[in-house]
Amino acid sequence: KNYFGKPAREFSGEEKEEVVRYANATTLQKAAIKYGIAAPTIWRWRMELKLHQPKYTANQKKYIVKFAESNSLKDAAQRFGITTKTIQNWKRALQMDGTLSDVEIAAIPPPSIQELTGEIDSEKL
Repeated sequence: KNYFGKPAREFSGEEKEEVVRYANATTLQKAAIKYGIAAPTIWRWRMELKLHQPKYTANQKKYIVKFAESNSLKDAAQRFGITTKTIQNWKRALQMDGTLSDVEIAAIPPPSIQELTGEIDSEKL
């Protein structure tokens, strides 16, 4: 039996993709409840099918790293709601691939708070 007490069964690639796409559109928990599949299983399928969606774009990461350099690591972490370790990891990765070296923070379009937090501005609806 599976996580929900239902008999375990095999899922086809198409079924897995449908579940993962639903999870991407909503949440892992909503997909788990709708399809009766454990959230960690959906997460694993997402990685196997390479259908995961990065939360931050490369430009957002660059902006946050530059913000941390201009202000402080702690300020950036608090402002954008991420850990200082994540910012340090992004900085290291961006330095290694050479995309951070000559970039000024003014040259990077600032991400909106809605983009970073996933919140919807009710005035724009």
